[in-house]
Amino acid sequence: MGCATDNAPLLLAATSARALAQSARRGGFAVRVLDRFGDLDTRAAADGFALWPETAGAVALARLGRALDPAAALVYGAGFEGAAESLRALAAGRRLYGNAPEVLERLGEPRALFELFALLRIPHPEVRFRPPRRLDGWLCKDAGGCGGMGVGPARVQAGCPAGRYWQRRLNGPVHSLLFLADGERLQVVGWNRLDACRIDHGHPYAYAGACGRAAPPAHLRGAALRHARRLVRALGLVGLNGIDFIVAGARVRLLELNPRPGASFALYDADWPGGLLRAHVGACGGRLPVAGRTPPGPARAQRVLYAAVETRIPPDFHWPEWCADLPRPGSAVAAGEPVCSVLAEAPTAGAARHQGARRVARLRRLLGHAGCRRAA
Repeated sequence: MGCATDNAPLLLAATSARALAQSARRGGFAVRVLDRFGDLDTRAAADGFALWPETAGAVALARLGRALDPAAALVYGAGFEGAAESLRALAAGRRLYGNAPEVLERLGEPRALFELFALLRIPHPEVRFRPPRRLDGWLCKDAGGCGGMGVGPARVQAGCPAGRYWQRRLNGPVHSLLFLADGERLQVVGWNRLDACRIDHGHPYAYAGACGRAAPPAHLRGAALRHARRLVRALGLVGLNGIDFIVAGARVRLLELNPRPGASFALYDADWPGGLLRAHVGACGGRLPVAGRTPPGPARAQRVLYAAVETRIPPDFHWPEWCADLPRPGSAVAAGEPVCSVLAEAPTAGAARHQGARRVARLRRLLGHAGCRRAA
């Protein structure tokens, strides 16, 4: 697969494509965007934009993509979990910079995924495909979910709903590894600490944010790297990918494989000359950065501010410079939906993480003082 030229157009498709679009702009690409939010900073980074309705199926999504640019190469982010057919339709007739739809199909089937883990000797929390007799200490997970939205405590129900499974709940810090791959090898981009939060009764484990340059101890990094390398070779992973894992009982146990640029992407983009998306395109073409040359930089954190109640954004609200994914003035944000992202930067991961939490609290106060009110 050849390298995109400096000004080649890219079609970026994701639930929220702001970070991808800004990186593509830094890399000199022409940018077309399909996403579900249409935030101000996403649109500002795009040469062309179309809203991706939640109800859009594969045919409708492909039609939207052709209307934006029928020939632009495709890069996708979150939003295609459990929807490989939509990715296949959107990618038809285009160069695809990322893993093939067949990889998403395989990872979207829980039994096949955990059979692969077993084959590769990758430890993970215990899973079952029938309800445990005692539900205490178990989670029910949706294989098609992302951002923690498909995870909740196990409850009594008949059978196993399609695409769901039960997983033993473990206690411990959750980390992620973001890496570039060329189908055989990988290059570390960064180690991250992940946070979750309860946004309502139905979503007790929603993604709350991530902090970069938060590496676990060396022996745990070594274990996680071994697991990631096995997955790269077994699946032929290319471009940016990530694994999420929990450290429990001094052992790494894999939670998820994300076969596309993940939420921690934005924590490192500024450190890569030409942007991290350009490195993703290169890795898809078999070109990894020089081993051991991961660019240095400060620790960055990203937090998500969720709406506690249905909220309308004041038309004259002045967003602090450390906010991103900015909703349109006067727009309504449903209860439990993300309002925006909050960014922080500090010399250490711990300081960045705490600064991000403080800024979320400050932004809540600012929105309240600005008259942010319940939507009519």
